[in-house]
Amino acid sequence: MLAVAALALAGTACAQIFGIDQANPVPAPSDAAADATHPHDATSDAHKDAGHDAGHDGGHDAGHEASSPSHDSGTDVAVKHDASCMVPGTTATSCGATCEDCTAGLPANEVGSCVNGSCNTTCPFLQCPTEPDAGCVDVQTDPTNCGACGVSCLGGACRAGVCQPLVLASRGMSNLKGIAVDGVNVYWTEDEPLGGGNVPAGDVLSCSKNGCDGGTLLFSQASATDLNQLAGITTSADASTGPDGGPSSLYVAATFGYVLAVPTTGGSAVTLASGLAQLGQPIGIAYIAPRVVGDDPFVFTAGGQTAFFVDTTGGGCGASCSPFMAGLSSASGVAADSQNVYVACEAPGGDAGAVVWNTGPYAAHHGSPPKPIVGVAPLENPASVSADGANLWVAVEGTAANGYGDGQIVSCPLLSGMGPACTGASNPTHAAVSQTQPVSVVSDGTNVYWANLAGGATGKGSISACPISTSSSTPGQCGSAAVVLAGNLSSPVAVAQDAYAIYWLDDGVKNGPSGSRVMKLAKPTLPQ
Repeated sequence: MLAVAALALAGTACAQIFGIDQANPVPAPSDAAADATHPHDATSDAHKDAGHDAGHDGGHDAGHEASSPSHDSGTDVAVKHDASCMVPGTTATSCGATCEDCTAGLPANEVGSCVNGSCNTTCPFLQCPTEPDAGCVDVQTDPTNCGACGVSCLGGACRAGVCQPLVLASRGMSNLKGIAVDGVNVYWTEDEPLGGGNVPAGDVLSCSKNGCDGGTLLFSQASATDLNQLAGITTSADASTGPDGGPSSLYVAATFGYVLAVPTTGGSAVTLASGLAQLGQPIGIAYIAPRVVGDDPFVFTAGGQTAFFVDTTGGGCGASCSPFMAGLSSASGVAADSQNVYVACEAPGGDAGAVVWNTGPYAAHHGSPPKPIVGVAPLENPASVSADGANLWVAVEGTAANGYGDGQIVSCPLLSGMGPACTGASNPTHAAVSQTQPVSVVSDGTNVYWANLAGGATGKGSISACPISTSSSTPGQCGSAAVVLAGNLSSPVAVAQDAYAIYWLDDGVKNGPSGSRVMKLAKPTLPQ
């Protein structure tokens, strides 16, 4: 009893100290009255009220979420645990009852914000399913999703949603001539050492499609012999070979009627043909795969007034190769498909060239006289031909008198087993006009690509292209206007392709040898 009495007295004393009349207790003043009377208490009450409200007055969810913070993307975020977090935040860097930082730890390009006391994330660009967790991607700059999800620039940059060219090799090259690709590498020829000199060197080099330093030397003939000037080059790889395809055989045309087989891994070259004086300096060379089991693979090369097939097996034909076409005029570009071979011929010193064709040498090594393609002759200096199975494409340089501004890309439909179908002026043959000296052309059946050596008023060359029309009423025409894929080039002299990219040689003749380079560009999607 004494203890209880003591507690009662103590309680009374405490009540008296704080001014509380136990007999007639006064109701607690309202928050507003208390705040007005006791400013210090008001601050304390505000803190308490804020915490109470966050837990009970509609902010219960915010407090609950703060105990297990996460963004919509599932990424953990930073949470502030300092004395400054006294009032629920409403900004992206201080959100909710625990002042969560909604901008911390976000995936690339995502934006954090604070919505109703909880963190929220948004993607201001494009969610690409090709990226991990459907990543947020700026397709204007992303080189693996350039212009659209899944569009890779294959090592090149992406600007404004367009893939940019990539320089694969650029050091110590001069007088670039021919280019070819297989599933692994790009190959090219050059015929003069860096720094010039009276004795040119014929070199064959290679570079990974992903780029290299100055290229790997596969073959060199640095002496005043018949092999010192190399020109056309081709591989046994199909044009559609992808980036995972293996190495191929490599064939090179050289001055004074030589054809060489050069190992793609380096080593001694094999002379397949030699001293074919009628060739002069062969410009073009094409590989022809066997049509049936038992056939030999051939390479087809042309120069001067004659074209030859050269057997690539058994050491070739040496100096005894038989001509396949004769009576040509300044033969330059050559092409072959599974049925026929084609040669672009430039008239001596003139502007009235033509394209001729003939059936391949699968049963016999001798052909009948070459047949002109009527619908595309005469041509103003045809330089290059390409066959894609549906159409034959010809790069026509134009005339010096017009500054080569009258160059064009000419097409001719191909009929299976019957050769070109150009029989008259009614055929749509002028696919792209007003080009500036196109010297090399390739086609993949979807787009046609070419190299314009000159650049008109700019003096710079370009790589141009157009989509092949899908309309049955306009076969062989461009489905839309030609576009420049790469401009401001020195002298693009040769172009090649695989299924994914185009490759070209930009010779430094205008800027000196240091300007020479091997270049690559991911194939674009061109609208019809």
